[in-house]
Amino acid sequence: MAFALASAGAVSSNSAKVNKVKSTSGVIIPAFIQNPSSTSCLDVTADCSTTNTHVNCMSIEQPAKRAYLKNSLDRCATELWQNPQ
Repeated sequence: MAFALASAGAVSSNSAKVNKVKSTSGVIIPAFIQNPSSTSCLDVTADCSTTNTHVNCMSIEQPAKRAYLKNSLDRCATELWQNPQ
């Protein structure tokens, strides 16, 4: 029983982190794709930065799609960039 509860806790904490990305400042930020437009956002797994590296950040899921932050109008339209290596 304890194992089942521990496993369930691990699964729920993992799923809560799945749509988060880390910026170069070390702050956890959400990532979204346009599904199908900027007014319909879907959270995704991505490794992105808010610092412009001139390389678009893409979601990890296949097919990979461009990842964004939500703006003040709740649209996924603010650009995210690939983390520098």
